[in-house]
Amino acid sequence: MAQFPHTQKILLSYCLLSADIFGAALTGPVRPLEMSSKRPVRKPQNVMNAPKRVSRDPRFDDLSGSFDEETFEEDYSFVKDIQEKERQSVEMAMKNCEDEEEAERLKKLLYRMKQQDIARKKKESKRKIENKLKMQEMEQVKQGKKPYFIKKSDRKILELAEQYKDLKKSGKLEKYLTKKRKKNIAKDRAHMPSVS
Repeated sequence: MAQFPHTQKILLSYCLLSADIFGAALTGPVRPLEMSSKRPVRKPQNVMNAPKRVSRDPRFDDLSGSFDEETFEEDYSFVKDIQEKERQSVEMAMKNCEDEEEAERLKKLLYRMKQQDIARKKKESKRKIENKLKMQEMEQVKQGKKPYFIKKSDRKILELAEQYKDLKKSGKLEKYLTKKRKKNIAKDRAHMPSVS
């Protein structure tokens, strides 16, 4: 640099000029410029106000109508047939399975399917009882009697009576009652004070 003093002057003048233009500080002739990292915020563009898309969930929308469980069950009754076929195929797969882990998984799946079937049947019988009660109530109102709304406890008694009838038809009533007795005895023992 000492051999070319005019190059140093040109470089210095260039740095001073660029410092004036960009508003940055210059501390030495060869050092880099210090510039602010802050940039001006862009002005928001005026985009035409498009209407916001409103998502519509048909489960909770009034436009879809109200949910009626009976019509739903009638419309999708074919699902029961499909589930029955699946249950049979799982039973077959469980019989032919040699792997213990796979057999255990299939056993759990089969148990879950049976439990779902039991729950569905309970729901159906409950709905039948409710429909029967509604029809009786409507008949009594037509005859001029005051409407009577059955209590939950009375409804539960009717459901139990219906359950006992079904168990008696299938021949499982005795087994059910012995299980129930054992359960009640175990409950009583748990609440009894211990003798020491």
